[in-house]
Amino acid sequence: NETIQLACIFKILLLLLFGKHNCHALYDSNENSWVQVIDAGTFDETVVQSDGIWMIQFYAPGCAHSQQFVEKYKRLALVTRGIVHVGVVDATTESGAILAERYDVKGFPTLFTFGFDKSNALQYLGSRDTPGMSQALIAEIMRIFISRGEGQEPLNKGPSRVVELSDNNFDALVLKSPNVSMVAFVSPMCVYCSKLKPAWEEAAHRLSDKGVLLGYVDATIEEGLAIDYDVTSFPSIKVFSNGNVKDYNGPRGSDHIYDFALDEMSQHAEHVPVEQEL
Repeated sequence: NETIQLACIFKILLLLLFGKHNCHALYDSNENSWVQVIDAGTFDETVVQSDGIWMIQFYAPGCAHSQQFVEKYKRLALVTRGIVHVGVVDATTESGAILAERYDVKGFPTLFTFGFDKSNALQYLGSRDTPGMSQALIAEIMRIFISRGEGQEPLNKGPSRVVELSDNNFDALVLKSPNVSMVAFVSPMCVYCSKLKPAWEEAAHRLSDKGVLLGYVDATIEEGLAIDYDVTSFPSIKVFSNGNVKDYNGPRGSDHIYDFALDEMSQHAEHVPVEQEL
């Protein structure tokens, strides 16, 4: 099985980097703690298929950053007990390595929130203190309230087609692209950004074979890009076409985004110069 083989390779690399397998786990499922220890055998049933909100940490016992993070993470679990679930996966175990490969974990500790749409877990990139992590979980709770109130249900259509953009790939994927790009500048703490995500994902799936890229920029990390494009509120949606950039101020439902993108692509095609043979 290719997945198991990759997981085994991943495990070997982790052990080489972060110590031997007999290094003591940082979290004990038997201790009096609100942090739940999860493995591949129970992960889908416990986390992905649950109705609750989860924050999951992938860690390595031999990693100094993981060790330093223990008390803060236990504090988060204590503060949010009964409201959200807080769990950990030891990525150096055979079971944990399978999950780490599944979620493309490349460093430790790595945090994900599993909320409204658990098939598209959100990597948490904010501050690693109790207030910052708590705010992210509260934002996810509010997102679920809003979505359920509007009758929305999470999408489950495989891997996301929304492209994560940064200063490293923005020029190549957006500015130098011959196609139309729509880019949402977002903030992890923004409730309206969370509200946009299901429609953005749906539109991205529908546009994946239409020559239109839908992407997002975390403006709290890529501050330079946010400044370059005069982003002052979230979410801000910019449209890139034929070397020009403009704001998208239309409705934010998936149908509206889809129709606008197709219309923009049609106009874009009319202005693309046709190469003539000499």
